[in-house]
Amino acid sequence: MFFTISTESKYITTQPLHRHCEPLNQARNINLLRGEAISLQNLTPSQKDNINLAKQLNANTMNKGGCVYIITNKNFTVLYTGVTSDLILRIQQHKEKFYPDSFTAKYNCFILVYYKFFPSIEEAIFEEKRIKAGNRAKKIKLIEGVNPDWNDLWEEIKQW
Repeated sequence: MFFTISTESKYITTQPLHRHCEPLNQARNINLLRGEAISLQNLTPSQKDNINLAKQLNANTMNKGGCVYIITNKNFTVLYTGVTSDLILRIQQHKEKFYPDSFTAKYNCFILVYYKFFPSIEEAIFEEKRIKAGNRAKKIKLIEGVNPDWNDLWEEIKQW
């Protein structure tokens, strides 16, 4: 269950997230039904730590814009276009195959070759859809416009 954390300090409530938002499932060991509220007093210390982490991530994520990115595999044969509100975390997840059944894990896509930030996540989602609607040649032209040697831009962003 993907959820957001309410601003109430005593309760956690589940809210559905837009499918393009980063899931805040750090408290995955807490089973909640949609819209259900539970008292934080009934949680274990470990669950409370997970909730506090999710609150921090939620607060940080909601204040950011969005980023569109393209990653590829070591042979540059597969291109994956994605959108995120936290580029460093998302690329790290791709590199670590955090979601082992995902497209990028299956096709070994972990080399960041393109990214672009936007002031709002909605603008980033719009750009992601525009890029995905284009053919491979258009994506290559976009990548080579900013990264002609197809370098892994992870080295550039991981120090932020």
